[in-house]
Amino acid sequence: MEKSNKYSNEKCAQILVDVEKWSQDCKKQSGYKSLSRDAKKNFCNVTGFFAEMMYGYHLQSPELWTDVALHNILTEVYPYNLMAQASYYEIVEPILTVFLKHLQNKKIVNSDKAQTLLNQLKIAAPEMLRRLKDTNNDLTKQQLLKAIANHPEIDLNSTTTIKDPQKFSELLKEDTEFISLEELGLKKPGRNDPCPCGKGEKYKKCCMSKKVNLYETEEANPSRSNSHVQSNTKPTLDQWTQLYEAAKAIKNIEPWDFMIETDLITIMLPGRKEPIYCSVMGSTEEGCGVNIYPGYESITEFYRLLKSSPEDKFLPLIGLEQTCLTCYFGDRDELTSEDREIIKSLKLRFRGQGEWPYFRSMEQGYFPWQLNSEQADLLIQALQNFAMACTHLDKLEVDFDNNETLLRYYSPERKSWLNRAVKMPPIPEFERQLIVTNEQMLSDLKKQKRNNDQKLEFDMVRLPIPMQDPEEATEEIRPRIPYFIMLVDKTNEQFLDYCLTDSDTPEEDVLEMLIGQIEEEGRPLSINVRDDRANSYIKDFCQKIGVETIEGKGTPTIDKLFETMLKDLLKEAEEAAKKEKEEEDQKRQTE
Repeated sequence: MEKSNKYSNEKCAQILVDVEKWSQDCKKQSGYKSLSRDAKKNFCNVTGFFAEMMYGYHLQSPELWTDVALHNILTEVYPYNLMAQASYYEIVEPILTVFLKHLQNKKIVNSDKAQTLLNQLKIAAPEMLRRLKDTNNDLTKQQLLKAIANHPEIDLNSTTTIKDPQKFSELLKEDTEFISLEELGLKKPGRNDPCPCGKGEKYKKCCMSKKVNLYETEEANPSRSNSHVQSNTKPTLDQWTQLYEAAKAIKNIEPWDFMIETDLITIMLPGRKEPIYCSVMGSTEEGCGVNIYPGYESITEFYRLLKSSPEDKFLPLIGLEQTCLTCYFGDRDELTSEDREIIKSLKLRFRGQGEWPYFRSMEQGYFPWQLNSEQADLLIQALQNFAMACTHLDKLEVDFDNNETLLRYYSPERKSWLNRAVKMPPIPEFERQLIVTNEQMLSDLKKQKRNNDQKLEFDMVRLPIPMQDPEEATEEIRPRIPYFIMLVDKTNEQFLDYCLTDSDTPEEDVLEMLIGQIEEEGRPLSINVRDDRANSYIKDFCQKIGVETIEGKGTPTIDKLFETMLKDLLKEAEEAAKKEKEEEDQKRQTE
């Protein structure tokens, strides 16, 4: 076969088809059976990727492979350009050895050339591993994202959504390309490794213990973003059409039948700096749906929810801290008048319980709200890719129980989306801590007498009661979910102080409560907190004035007192919701 001096996509595709066929045939031979479990699992991808590199860099098909090209690919290309863990490199030599011998036996590569390649493989593989060690080439997630996002073949200004709903339905039936290899499995960075955020600092000095300075002085409070102010651009009918079409595809797939809430699918959308994570709802409950977590901080809150004790009486309240976009399948009476109007304008029909799709934006500290245009676009992309990823779960051996995820990302080289089973990529740790730097105030409080007989409990939880200033009651400003802040005396089992606040700066209320108590009763011996979130508001303050905070032993007194109060509050909220529903029903009947 003559060698062409020009790269051809068609030629490359044909080579990969041939190599896949030969690899599958090789699996039946004795040499393959002697390989390790990891090598067997990744056999076809290693051979296919090597063949692709040999053609991409040297325009050589398997019949034309040379020892010089092989040496170049393994020692110059792999260590510096291949995004993979060290374990991937270690299986390259045994896999290629078995594969080359198979090509020799099948006379695809003549005997002399095959032997030359095998001899060179023994030389090049150890050198590849040495160079890998020198370059420390276990790439982080941010490097992978950068490599994908900055590729010249990807137009970051264009959307990756599928504009034609009919086309999307057709794509769901196709068997798109997938590779079940962990070559993109990304390890969590070590303390002294470069931080994944890309700032150039060591991980231990950057995102490993990221602290947010929430409180500088009494006069200077940090500014907060107006995240509750919605874009006033509503989704277009075209966007709604795509959303309902994607929801229909997901309902047909029913991923909650083969996934549970803790199984995550990771999607890397071109143009976004952070991955999005997809989780199902409904494997253990009646309601079904999909949650989309857009980035590291949102998935961190999801993990916090997962780590909470099932016995925690306030577990549902922790769910109010979530930030995600949701596609939910409920009953007709769960829809708002706006939801029903959209369905009516699109001439859609739904019947039965759990069959009515609707979409919401969840944001930490704010009441679930309708989507704006930007959120709709992100949810469209996420749901379409999630549906496509689900169609590959039966082909990819994703071990969710052992911290694996299905990673879906766009390959500019192949001009297609790929789906791979990989270890869950590292997620930067976010430590939220209120830092008090008003030295004069701290000095005065430290001089207060010690009350060794007083042990307190402190907690702050979200209450599912929407709050909104009547003057702000517009479609652009979403209602807030307030914090209920509590300070309790453990000995007397009494509330010392509490407040309900929807402020953007609840730390002011927290400090005011603590300072007032200390000025009246002195410094307590200790303060129990429910979890790290509550502790983050008082730990620094208490350390600086000599008060111990106790985390992990619960807040039994608060649990006892608050449970009764919570029941009363929820009863009031339910009565208000019931009244609102009755008014809506009367309005519909009138219409």
